[in-house]
Amino acid sequence: MYKSVFTGYDFRALGVRVDLGFLGIKKVIKNGIVSIPHKASKCHPLTQAQKDANRVGSGQRIAVENTIGGIKRYGIVSSTNRMRTDSKFDAAMETCSNLWNYKKNFSTA
Repeated sequence: MYKSVFTGYDFRALGVRVDLGFLGIKKVIKNGIVSIPHKASKCHPLTQAQKDANRVGSGQRIAVENTIGGIKRYGIVSSTNRMRTDSKFDAAMETCSNLWNYKKNFSTA
């Protein structure tokens, strides 16, 4: 599915950060920066530098996953999309994103 959606898209201006589930993505994206965590095997354990790089990347992924989870707290984006047009869903997603940003910037927790 990824190949059919993003083939031909120019990723030179953007970096692509994925997890180990997308090991073959470098074959699809040839004109961009692709960041994939290092993978260990029984015969080739990770070095300390590779472990540190994976830790930095996982910290960034955690922040993104927490943001997505926070946006899904507003049930309109986590339930089945029954909106007639994409513009209505885009407006709902924008509203939920703004509410989440407002909560994160002004919460005392």
